[in-house]
Amino acid sequence: MSGRIKEITAEQAASEMRMGWNLGNTLDAVDGKLSIDDSPIKYETAWHNVETTPEIMKTVVDAGFNVIRIPVSWGKHIDFENGNKVRKAWMDRVKEVVDYAYNSGAYVILNTHHDANWLNTFEKDFERGSAVFADLWNQIADTFKEYDEHLIFEGMNELRYPGTPLEWVGDEPAFEIVNKYNELFVRTIRERADENKDRILVISTYCGAQREPVLKNYAVPLNNGEKDEKLMVAVHCYDPEPFALSSQGTGVWTEADKGPVDAVFERIDTLLAPFGIPVILDEFAALKKADPDNDASRIRWVKYFLRRAKASGVKCCWWDNGHAFPGHGMGLLDRREKTWFHPDLVKAIMEEA
Repeated sequence: MSGRIKEITAEQAASEMRMGWNLGNTLDAVDGKLSIDDSPIKYETAWHNVETTPEIMKTVVDAGFNVIRIPVSWGKHIDFENGNKVRKAWMDRVKEVVDYAYNSGAYVILNTHHDANWLNTFEKDFERGSAVFADLWNQIADTFKEYDEHLIFEGMNELRYPGTPLEWVGDEPAFEIVNKYNELFVRTIRERADENKDRILVISTYCGAQREPVLKNYAVPLNNGEKDEKLMVAVHCYDPEPFALSSQGTGVWTEADKGPVDAVFERIDTLLAPFGIPVILDEFAALKKADPDNDASRIRWVKYFLRRAKASGVKCCWWDNGHAFPGHGMGLLDRREKTWFHPDLVKAIMEEA
């Protein structure tokens, strides 16, 4: 692909996105036993996934997915005492994996992921965190400055109050910190003197949530005082939670369970759509359960979910954590064998894409 970024809006790019897939629990894996000196592959495989290969990306794209989100945790690879420099070996490996996806012809979303030790919504951490954040994104932008519009930057993932009773709820001061980080992210990239200034960017909500208090306190950054036509907003959804997310919840989804899904898209329609920028659910999935009806239930759920998303003009990316065992697995792809754990579920996703 050409290194020149086309004059394309986020809305136009979104219209080309069929369905997305996350390389989850891989470059975002963290392990307290590993240090900055350990090999990138030790981190990449720390959560029991295999080393990523071009063949994995080809399998994903051949199935019909044309958006690949690559979550990356950076904190364990930053030298905070040396200008917040990212270790070269880690940046090189991230670039290598991005290239696997980018060279497949897909849109690629690259982000910052499990970095709550320095990137969070505590006011006391904002001064330091914002300096590291800007330094990090400038290094990422330097590395990928010659990539075209198929590479998209996502500033952060599920920014929140880690380890507190408010972690998944937030409050108005935290919502404002999220707005500040989104503004800093957009400004950092837009002020660059290279192709990145025109790159499509994804901005996020507090902890990726689409609850009403979060969306009512959400602000979209401007570009020199005007609407930025190259922004998307990302939220996440694992609803209804007892079925889709809780390992202790039900494994069966019926027509009677439509309400929580409808409510998600009603909030998006009412509170996000008026901003006039595309919405991407860059994480959604339903957990594999042991219930004998679970496979059929997940198919019924995903068909309804994606029909509802399409009606709202929302693009979606399945969260694939690489595992398929009940109570933990959201994996679609067996990355070792390059085959699909649940081909009927993948078929249903593509039928509704």
